[in-house]
This record gives sequence, structure tokens and C-alpha cells, in this order.
Amino acid sequence: MKLTTLFDQAVDLDTASRGAFIVELAGRDAAMAAALTRLLDAEKAPILAEPNLHALRSIATELSVAAPKAVGGFQLIRPLGRGGMGEVWLATRSAGAAVQEVALKILRFDIGNEHARLRFQLEQKMIATMNHPFIARMIDANHGDGDLPWIAMEYVDGVNLTQWCTNHQLPVRARVALVIKVLEAVAHAHQHLVVHRDLKSSNVMVTREGVPKLLDFGIAKSTGDTQKTATAQRFFSVGSVAPEQYTGERTTVATDIYQMGILLYELLTGAPAYDLEGLAPAQIQECILHRAPEIPSRAVSPSHAKACGLDKHTQLQRLLAGELDRIVMYALRKNPAERYATAAEFARDLQAYLDGRPVLAAGQSKSYQARKFLTRHWLPSSLAALAVIAMLALTLQLLLRDSALNAAREAALVARDAATKERDKAQNLNTFLLDLFRAASPTAINKKDLSGIVLDAIDLQITRSEFIDDPSAAFALIKAALGLGELAQAQRFLAVLDQHRARYSADDNRQLLLLQANLANIEADFPRLKAINAQLAKTIHNATAQQKLIFIGYVGQTLVDTDPKRVLAFTDVKPLPASLIRLRARAFTSLKNYPSSIEMLVAASVRKDLTAMEHLSVLQSLALAYLANKEDAKGLLVTADLIKSAGTNLGEENLRALPFWNTRALALVRSHQDKEAIAVYDELLRWRSLSENVRFTITMNRLLAGTNQIAIDSLSRKLAHDVWRGRESLTPTSVAYAKIALLRVLSSERKLNEARALAASPDLFEQLEEPTITELRAWRGALSDPPQAFASGESWLTQLARVNSRDSHLHALLIKNRPTAIATK
Repeated sequence: MKLTTLFDQAVDLDTASRGAFIVELAGRDAAMAAALTRLLDAEKAPILAEPNLHALRSIATELSVAAPKAVGGFQLIRPLGRGGMGEVWLATRSAGAAVQEVALKILRFDIGNEHARLRFQLEQKMIATMNHPFIARMIDANHGDGDLPWIAMEYVDGVNLTQWCTNHQLPVRARVALVIKVLEAVAHAHQHLVVHRDLKSSNVMVTREGVPKLLDFGIAKSTGDTQKTATAQRFFSVGSVAPEQYTGERTTVATDIYQMGILLYELLTGAPAYDLEGLAPAQIQECILHRAPEIPSRAVSPSHAKACGLDKHTQLQRLLAGELDRIVMYALRKNPAERYATAAEFARDLQAYLDGRPVLAAGQSKSYQARKFLTRHWLPSSLAALAVIAMLALTLQLLLRDSALNAAREAALVARDAATKERDKAQNLNTFLLDLFRAASPTAINKKDLSGIVLDAIDLQITRSEFIDDPSAAFALIKAALGLGELAQAQRFLAVLDQHRARYSADDNRQLLLLQANLANIEADFPRLKAINAQLAKTIHNATAQQKLIFIGYVGQTLVDTDPKRVLAFTDVKPLPASLIRLRARAFTSLKNYPSSIEMLVAASVRKDLTAMEHLSVLQSLALAYLANKEDAKGLLVTADLIKSAGTNLGEENLRALPFWNTRALALVRSHQDKEAIAVYDELLRWRSLSENVRFTITMNRLLAGTNQIAIDSLSRKLAHDVWRGRESLTPTSVAYAKIALLRVLSSERKLNEARALAASPDLFEQLEEPTITELRAWRGALSDPPQAFASGESWLTQLARVNSRDSHLHALLIKNRPTAIATK
């Protein structure tokens, strides 16, 4: 016998009978009796059935026995669920060539448990008395004469009410119509003196044809039964329990009214009336007994509005506000006497809402009834009103004729002036562009010539000062300059425009800020980007959808290294816009979730909707993710495609391509191709118009690649000393890199005393990141006399492998000192 069956029996017994029941069970199965005792102890906290039922299933899993294959001539196919008094199975019975499908409810209990037998028989009698199209009908039953009492019910092949509404995106009126049908079924049960007491979505199945069927009268009771039972206090869903059920008071038809109100609330709002998740018992009691739920129209969400076939949640709010709000809240009153008197009355109010008639819950004031009358009889009312209005309009027309003519004349003049201004604006732009291209070389076909045209155009704009009143052409030229990598000229023109921002409209100022943010992002000047983002945040709510996406991207760039989880949170959008792919992937990489980053970027690399720059950014991010995941060969291969694509789309010496070349050099270093990487860095340093920050970054990368060679060239040696001498102006991270580079140089020159003194000098470890910290400590340990092992007892070589360090000189030094340097403590 299953623990679930034993629990059903024991929970209904008084204390003395329950003790005798457990003693008798222990004589037959001590383990089962112990499990049942633990479960009943957990059940002593009244009312909170669902967590305890969860515990029941957990314990029962260990002690359950195999289910039978046949019951009462029915073959059991698969379980459908567990009700308050037993299990429900999909079962079949053959009758000649026909096969009958039923939902078979089985109760397991000891033959001597007369109380359980009587309860099961009561359910049979209740169901047998009802015959309604919206109630699952009883097909057959036995009375417990055999080992397994059962009831064969109509099998409803469908989904529960909530799921049906969601799957079909039912509008509000259709949802209300379905609830009316369920209320008709509930009213039928009440007419036969049956209170269901467990009305919830899972107990209302909807067929494929859209017909609701009320199920599971397992804890129903007769309205004439005034006895309170333990089962009544426990077998219900806490999310839909009525206050009187919670306190153990007598349940009546008002209990079913309340539960139908809860069900209607969830169908209309997509949210439970009470969010009880994680609450303590005392908090749950406070909600159920004393706190009214949020008004339905205030509880809706955008996602549920879409589930109702609406574009905006404000549309759903307007549909629910007023009558539906009042109907639901009327059914959910705490005092049973203040709710709808009957299920039929509840259904009539909902039907009145659909028909446009006055509803009981909204009150019966004269003004309200008049409004509803006019709404229902809108055509004759409208015709009568129109007749009156026409008479008034004829009178007013003569009085307002002159005024209207004057207003129309003024409006026409304003429109003409606006049109003239737009025409002049377009003509000026066309004239400017024609002048520009007439002056350009007729053979201007490559990107260098195009850069010259754009730069000449910027000079022309600044000379003519045409941007002062209309910056639209200036914005287009700045975008072109940025795209061509002419960052210095873009910066120059932006500075000129910024001086006149007080003359521009709010939209023009927003576009100006976005262009400034774009330049800061390209130059990786994140402090300036943060400051610009702070200004943009004040006006971004009025921006276009595309501008908002761009803004999100800029904000993410400033957070992705320091707060990647936050970046993942605000980029969790489906479908993910192309402009946010690289940012989201970088966030995964920052969290060392390389597989997710790589998977996303590989999928994005074959998308056809990406712009050239977006595709290049995806390839760069994919290469960096491969390198971070120690898949250096794949990273190197991707950078080859990246550089080829950048050359095709951006041309030579385009500063927009500089990060892509830098990634290529990094991949070469990781693949131990230091000479090739140095050649890339030397070529980049010859590019014109590099900003100071960018030039320094490339110089530091070149220094690290150059000093990582076993035979360090003279330029790298000189550079290492020069950078170290100027360390006072560097950040802690740059100082650490400079120190590592100089340690390599001194080690290669066998100046070990100088190297040892340099390694022993203090470092600001708390401001550094891996692998820098580990490398510095490894240098210090390897150069100590005698060499020191890693503090945890792990070898330095193992530590360096973990942080993916490729420091050739450090590795050589550690291997040379291997017997001592990597000894464990």
C-alpha cells in the first residue's frame, strides 16, 4: 500500500484512532509506519497543505509500490494526477470492437477503514446526481467490494483552463464567456446540494473544441453537512483557499464563489491574486484573512496583455478598469455574506458585462444605469443626440464662422512657413552636396579619395557655418568620418558643434551626444563615455527605439568588465538585436562562461542581417572568446577572417580597424608567433592620427610581445627601460606590465641581482587582475634566494597554466630552478 493512501486514511482520524492505526501498521511494516509518522508530524501546521504534499511525494518515492495494471476491468495506461482521495489514471475498457477511454480514480485503503470507504461512496453519490454539459460525467463505479474502490469518469482530452486561454491568446471577453460556463456548472452542483471546495484552473479542463469540463469532487461536501473534517482543512490549494476554509469555519456556496473569483482574477491578470511564494505561515494568514488583493486592472503585465491578443498592457488595463474590477473584487470579499449570493448571480453579472447591461457589483445609481442604457441603445440615442447637436451647430456656425475662417487662415500661414523652411533646408543641403561633388575628383573611387571628400566637406561646413541653425548635414558628415576612421576630424567637428548646442532642438542635442558617445567608444575612452551616458540618460526616454538600443550598448560598454551580470540582465531580450550581440557575448566572457559566449557568437557570425561593422565586431569577440577559452588555434583562424573582412570593408589604415588588428596580434602572441605579432604592432604604430591613449596601448602590447621572445631585440630592451623610467604617470596595471617587461629583459641579460631587487619592490596587488598578479608573484618567488614555492603548496608552473600565462622567460627561470622553486611546503 502506498504512503499516499495511508496518509489519506490517517489524516481524517482523531488522535486516539490515529495512534492505533499507526501501531497496527507498524506491526506489518515498521518502515512505512515511521515514514507516515514523520509526514503526519510535518502536517501538524494547519492549512498549509501544498508544502506538506510535496514532502509526502518525496517520502513516498522511497516506499512506493508498483501500480496495478488493471482495475475493475479497465487497463491502466498512464497516471493523470493525484486527487485528495487517491490517484487518477487514464484507463481503457474494451466492449466488443469499441474501446472506451476513461479517467479512473482509484482509492487505496484497508478494508477495515470504514471512514475512507464512506467518503469515497459520498463522492460517487455526488457525481452520480449531476448531469451537466460542463461537468465531467460518471461512467461507472464500484463501492469498494473488491480491493480497489474506483470511479470511472469521462476522460477529458484537453488542457487546463489557464493553459487553454494562453495557448489560444483568448481576448478578455472570451475568457469571461468561459468562466460563465464554469459558473453554470458550479450552479448546477449547488442545485444538487454539492459544494466543490477546490475550484482552480487544474480542475477545469477544456476540450479541443473549447468546452470546459469541471472535474474532481474529491473534497466536495453536501450543503447540508455541517461537520468540519480534517480533510476539508488540508486538501485544498493554498493559493485559492477562501478565508473560511483557512480558519476551519463551515464552508458554503460562498466558498465556491470566492474560489471562482480567484480563478477569474488569474485569467484576467495573468497573476495570482495573492503572491504567497516564500512567505511565512503568519504572513500567509495575514494575506488570506485580512489583505485585499491588488485591483485586477493594476496587476496586469505587458506579457499577459500579449497573451490576451493586445499590443499594450494599457489596453488591458482599460478593459478591466471599472466593471470587471468590481465584479472580481465583489466575489473576493472576506465576509462570505457580502459576496454574490449564488453562482448563477455571479454568472449573470458577467453576462451583463458582456451584454452592456448594468452589473450588480457596480451599484445601481441612476447615472450608471443611464450610461449603460445609452451604451446598449447607442443607435437611436445617437440619432436623437445628433438631431439636437445639428440644431445647436447650425446656430453656432453662424456665430463662429468668422472666427473659424481667421483660425484656418492663420493655420495655413503657419503650415506654409513650415513647408518653406523644410524646402529651404533641403535645397541648402542639396546645393551643399552638389558643390562638394563638383569640386571632387571625377576619379574618386577609392576610400582615400572618399576620405578627402568628407574632410573637404567638413571644412566647407565649418567655413560657411551652415550647421549653426541646421546640424543635419553636419551629423551625416561626422558619421561618415567615423566610418572612414577619420577620428581626429570627427572630434574637431563635434567640438565646433558643441559650442552651439544651445541653439539646437532637444532631438538634435540627443543626436550630438550619441555621436560623441560613439567616438568615445571607438577610442575606448570609458571615463568620457560614462560622462556622456549620464547626459544622455536625461533625454533618452524621448528617443527613438534605435537610439535607445544604441544607448543601452554604450552603457553596457562601461559596465561589461566590472558588472557583467548586470549587462546580461538588461540585454536579456528575444530576439536579441544585432547591436547587442557583441556586448552580451563579452559579458559571458567576463564571467568566464566561454561556452555560452562562443555558442552565441558562432550563431551570429552567419547571420545575414548584420551590417559590415556588426559582423566584424562579432568575429573579433569570437576570436577573443576562443583565446580566453585556451582554444588558440581557433582564435588565430578567426582573426585571419577578421582581418580579411576588415580590409575589404574598411580599407587601409582605417582607425576603425585598429582593434581588429590588435586582436590579430594577440592571437599571434598566444600561438607563440611573437615576431609576427611585433610586425603587426610596428605597422599599427606607423598609422597616422592615432590618439595618445591608443598609441600607448599599442606600445605596451608591442613591449610585452617583444620582451616575450627568447632573444629580445634591442628596440624592445630600450623600450622596457624607457617605459619603466616613466612609470610615475602610469596606472597600476600599466606599471605591472612595465615591470614584467623589464624583468624579462634583466633575466635574459643575466642581471639577476637587478632583477631580484626589482621583483622584490612592492606591488599594488589589490588593484590588479589575473594573470598579472600570478606572474608578478611567480617572478618574485623564482628570483628569491632561495627560490620560494607557491603559498598553497601548488607549483608556480601549474598556477601560470591556470591563468594562461605565456611568459617565456618566467617559465624558463622556473624550470631552471625546478627542484627548489616548485617544491611544495
